[in-house]
Amino acid sequence: MKLLTLNTHSLVGEDFPRRAEDFFEALLRERPDVIALQEVNQTPSTPIVLGQNLSRFVPCGSSIPIREDNYAYWLSEKLSAEGIRYFWTWFPIKRGYGRYDEGLATFCRFPIAASETIYLTPNRDYEDWRTRMALMIRPEGREDWFCNAHVSRWGGEGGFSFEWERLRDALANKDHVWLMGDWNNPAEVRNEGYDQITADGFFDAYLLAEDRRGRETARRGIDGWGDGNDADGIRIDQIWCRPRMSALRYRTVFDGVDLPVVSDHFGVMLETGELCGKEEV
Repeated sequence: MKLLTLNTHSLVGEDFPRRAEDFFEALLRERPDVIALQEVNQTPSTPIVLGQNLSRFVPCGSSIPIREDNYAYWLSEKLSAEGIRYFWTWFPIKRGYGRYDEGLATFCRFPIAASETIYLTPNRDYEDWRTRMALMIRPEGREDWFCNAHVSRWGGEGGFSFEWERLRDALANKDHVWLMGDWNNPAEVRNEGYDQITADGFFDAYLLAEDRRGRETARRGIDGWGDGNDADGIRIDQIWCRPRMSALRYRTVFDGVDLPVVSDHFGVMLETGELCGKEEV
C-alpha cells in the first residue's frame, strides 16, 4: 500500500499551472493507493460542475458545490482521461486567502465505503481562516480509516491541543487509523503537538520505516512560519498510524530532489507492507 500526503497550496501563484502539471505527471508514475491533500481550492465565481459529471465523487454533506477550477476535480478528470480512476471526496472548510473555497480532498484507488467529517475548532465560521476540520474515509472491505487533516500550530486560545483532543476522541472507536496531513507541529520540537500525538498512542511512520529518504517538509519562510531562519527545515507534514503497522519505505517527495517542487510544502510518500484492497475497474 502506498500513501501520499501533500499540502497543495493550489491555485496560488503565477506558476501554479506548471506545478499542477508536474504533480499530475508524478501521480501517473507513482499511483498512490490513498492521497490526502490539503489547501485544495476552488474559485467561487467559476461555473458549477453538475453532479452527473462528477465521476466517482463521494459527497460528504457539504452544501457548497464543486466548481470547474476545483483542484481535486481537475486532478480526477486528468487522471481518468489516462485510465487511472480514483474514488474521491472534497470538503470545503473555510474561505482561503479571502478568495477561495479551501478544503480537504482524499483520493482512493478503491471504492469508499464510508466517510466522515468533524469540526476541530469550536468556531464554525466559514469566513474565519482559523476554522479547522478533518476528513476521514474507509475503503470498502477494510477496517482502516484514513484521516486527512490540516490543523493549527501549538499555543494560543484553542490551538493544536484543543483540536487534537477533538480529533483523538472522534477516532477513539476506530481500531486501525492512518493520520495524514499538515500537522503544523514540528517533529523537532519537544513537549508540544508532536509529543501529544505520540503520548496518545500514535506511531510516526517516519520512525517506523525501514528505509527513510529525506526529512524536512517545509521551510520556515512559508506562510504561517515566517519566524526564524528561512533556511531552517521543519518536518510538519506527517503520516501516523495506530496501532503500530509495518512501514517499509518513507520518502520526502516534491522537494526538488525526489520529484519536482509543486507547493510551498514538500510531500510525504509511505509504502507499507499491506495491501489496501481490491481496485474496482
